[in-house]
Amino acid sequence: PGGGSEYFKYVNGIATQLPDIAPSDINNMRRIVGVGGASGFSGVLVDENGGQTVFDPSGSTWTLASSINEGGYIVGCYYDGNSWHGFLRDPSGTLTQIDVPGASRTCVSGMINDSMQIVGYYVAQGSYHAFVDLSR
Repeated sequence: PGGGSEYFKYVNGIATQLPDIAPSDINNMRRIVGVGGASGFSGVLVDENGGQTVFDPSGSTWTLASSINEGGYIVGCYYDGNSWHGFLRDPSGTLTQIDVPGASRTCVSGMINDSMQIVGYYVAQGSYHAFVDLSR
């Protein structure tokens, strides 16, 4: 989004432009997630038929959908004007905030696998740390 960038999906040698999305991940069902939408700062899901869902957690000014698993669960991070938070979006659209206790910033910029294990990072006392969430 912005800057004149264009993104395409190639299936069986046919290129289809992805409107208003900078993709960050794709699953085996050809569902694509990333950042974009009309504002250029929303989370975006493009389904296997090309349908687009734009979403933002409440209060978000910038959302990145970073990973999608085969079940359609999406993880990412968002900025609410004060700090960064991680999120998990279930296939029905329900968003759950993910924050590491004591962290000044949490971001799920890593992955979510089909066992619902999540990888991300957080900032505490000025240092970056990785985390793995096995709680789901």
